[in-house]
Amino acid sequence: MERIAAVVVTHNRFNLLKACVQSLRDQTRQLDAIIVVNNDSTDGTKEWLDSQNDLTVVHQKNLGGAGGFYRGMKLGFEKGYDYLWLMDDDGCPTAKCLNNLVQSSLAFDENTVLGCIVKPSPESTKLSFYTPRMKNQHFSPTNSFFDLKKEFDGRYYLGYASFFNGTFIPRAVIGKIGYPLKELFIWGDESEYELRCKKFNIQLATDTEALFLHPLNAWEPVEFLFCKEIFPLKMDRKAFYYFRNRFNNGKKYFHGKSVRLLFSQAIFYLIRFDIFSFKNLIIAYYYGLNSYLDRENPIR
Repeated sequence: MERIAAVVVTHNRFNLLKACVQSLRDQTRQLDAIIVVNNDSTDGTKEWLDSQNDLTVVHQKNLGGAGGFYRGMKLGFEKGYDYLWLMDDDGCPTAKCLNNLVQSSLAFDENTVLGCIVKPSPESTKLSFYTPRMKNQHFSPTNSFFDLKKEFDGRYYLGYASFFNGTFIPRAVIGKIGYPLKELFIWGDESEYELRCKKFNIQLATDTEALFLHPLNAWEPVEFLFCKEIFPLKMDRKAFYYFRNRFNNGKKYFHGKSVRLLFSQAIFYLIRFDIFSFKNLIIAYYYGLNSYLDRENPIR
């Protein structure tokens, strides 16, 4: 039987982490290991983790979600697990989630990454994140579960998986494409890993019977000028990583798409007289275009 380890990354979300870990313990298909990477939490997380005998715990400085998943996946891969099940600390798989993913893995080969349906509650008609639809090969995101259902091929939504929200990754895929880029820190590492999967012809499929609970995204993208996904908020430290990483990913995988985002987002900030955000958007573009991923974030 396949050996499966969950990998959870956490930073200063003690109560959410406890709920996540409990949901992993409650799986009808028991895990072989639960690996928790603690990114320098200061809220009691470290002490609690050290008191849990059934967890494999890694403490490190805060390297963001990207650095956490890099460390956890590397450890799980080196320990020889057949599948790694990846999630942040603010998500909770329902009790049958892993069992459904394991069943679905039998329908695909070892070069397939399986994702979950991600909703804020089992009853919700909304998805936690905007999800692409591929009608006529055109990208058309939706957060409506019923809209997305029109895209399902029986049990599966092919061509997409929500990284890293209960993402079920075979060992063969990690051996082929490697680990997340820890230098991305946050907000873009999951997109880069998805794009890398596609570059290496890794199949993606969402198991619509594997339910993963996650709060609604804190912000919704808006459509403006030439882009369907404009960031609607003032630039802050996390947003800088978001733009830098999107521009870096765009350069690697999409070329001109980054220019459209830059132009549309810049006009969006300028017509709102948000010079602070405009200035840091240009810096983020410069960093991303040149892959300056190790440079200090200019926003404190």
